Amino acid sequence: MYNLNVLSSVRLIRHLVPAMRAKGWGRVIQISSVTGELPSAAQPHYAASNAARLSLTRSLARDLKHTGVTSNAIAAGGILVPTTRDYLMELARTNGWGETWADVEPHLPHRAGTDAGRIGYPRDYADLVAYLASPVADYLTGATIRMDGGYYDKP
Repeated sequence: MYNLNVLSSVRLIRHLVPAMRAKGWGRVIQISSVTGELPSAAQPHYAASNAARLSLTRSLARDLKHTGVTSNAIAAGGILVPTTRDYLMELARTNGWGETWADVEPHLPHRAGTDAGRIGYPRDYADLVAYLASPVADYLTGATIRMDGGYYDKP
């Protein structure tokens, strides 16, 4: 888990950041998980690796100060990727929520549990990445942006 979530980022950073520094512009954007800030007992290894990735983001931002290169992270909450959709469709069949996504989505725990009232879609995250990668985000560095629809703001 650590190799996948942390060391792979370190390797990419070591490979790509020197050219960004030389150019005087660049963006390092890591996709992490809200579990890095709000760990659960169910996946301590996953939460710890994501906490390390968030720390790497902040440390790198300090190292990159005054270079024109920023370092930020997105802490993802529930996101509808193919494996998540497959899991949720199986959960729906078990609970009798329906057979199509349109039938199933209103019953999702994420829908009831988020302030946004729905699960996150890849496009939500892609739009945030596009912003962070753009020149207009040059004042944002060392930040972790939670993208969870408000789910993890609950006590």
